[in-house]
Amino acid sequence: MPDDDSYDLALLFLMFHQVPDRTAAAVEIARVRRPGRQVRLRSNFSGELEDRRWFRYFLRARQLEDRMFPSFEEVVTVFGAAG
Repeated sequence: MPDDDSYDLALLFLMFHQVPDRTAAAVEIARVRRPGRQVRLRSNFSGELEDRRWFRYFLRARQLEDRMFPSFEEVVTVFGAAG
């Protein structure tokens, strides 16, 4: 297990929607991240999906992706509560 305050950066790239316990993940990231250092999260967000080509061919794709991805507000809330 990594020590407290041992990392300068946490990079989460197109994976946060796959994390079953997002609160626990944010708490762990806060624990190992050095104070004042960054968390970089690259993701799609529910309700903010850009128009994708496959949405024209798979009529329920936008609806399914909206359910799959967390909202931006949810991510901010989870990480804000974790510190």
